[in-house]
Amino acid sequence: VGAVLEADHLTQSFSQLEMEFSATLDQDNPLSSRYLRVFPRATVFGWTKSAPGERSLSQLSLPYHIAHIARLTDDRSSYFKNPGKELDEEVAAHYAVSLLNFINREELEEVGCSYIDEQTAIDAWLYHGQAKKIDGQPLPFSFDNKDLQAFPSLISGGNSSLQRAKELDCLLKQKLSPEQKEKVLDEILASENLLGYNFHGIWELLQREEKEGNFTALVRLRKKLQQSEVLKHFLMRKLAASELGILRKIDYYAFYLDMTGEVIEELKDKSKIRLKKCSPPRLNQKAVRSGMIISGLFFNPFGSIN
Repeated sequence: VGAVLEADHLTQSFSQLEMEFSATLDQDNPLSSRYLRVFPRATVFGWTKSAPGERSLSQLSLPYHIAHIARLTDDRSSYFKNPGKELDEEVAAHYAVSLLNFINREELEEVGCSYIDEQTAIDAWLYHGQAKKIDGQPLPFSFDNKDLQAFPSLISGGNSSLQRAKELDCLLKQKLSPEQKEKVLDEILASENLLGYNFHGIWELLQREEKEGNFTALVRLRKKLQQSEVLKHFLMRKLAASELGILRKIDYYAFYLDMTGEVIEELKDKSKIRLKKCSPPRLNQKAVRSGMIISGLFFNPFGSIN
């Protein structure tokens, strides 16, 4: 993608794209979990790692999903028709009602009407994407992607860890006493899972404390972070992660340097190799300049990390 920025009329720079891809591929704070926390009443459906291309008729993903919702709630085969082709009015109406009965399930349940529950919609998504077989026959109107996933809404209570991560993230943004902040930090640092979800919230907290001049509280928070083996292991794992780009890794390395003051010799060597491999036309001039900045940070840990 970065090699054809102008051809694709993209406004992002190469470095911005790399940061976006790294954030999307972050397995400690996956995109799906971020959607669930921002929209706690929403069911999340998605393709992970990869998605079907246009040649695979990926534009039919949503219509196929609706068709499978209808199939799971009505076993009459006459209603299970290819949504990619012209449908008669009865089948089209059946598909539309199936979708509305899922989207409006909470309101329908309140007034005692029939509705389609969340698990049925999740099952339909998995059927449409994983080409399962029924009675030994391949299921029609399906793709074949073993990485396809769907997640129940956060409010349904299916993921208590993610729910707590959302609550802790909110606490990190509130006006708390130094003791309360340390208590929140203690809970996050007790679990690498919670740390993955709330890492950037911690970083924002430190930046906010510095900006507001709360230096006594900042020193106490930094000391607690410096003493955490969970945090150190998390950062080392992120620095070794293959799915993260060099710009995202420099964020983690900067944080590591800020907390420990330790230079990681192995990373210095790896950064040299990485920067040598990045040459035109794969990198534009902005990316090359970014590479020089990164190189300077790796080899000069006493420089600014901002």
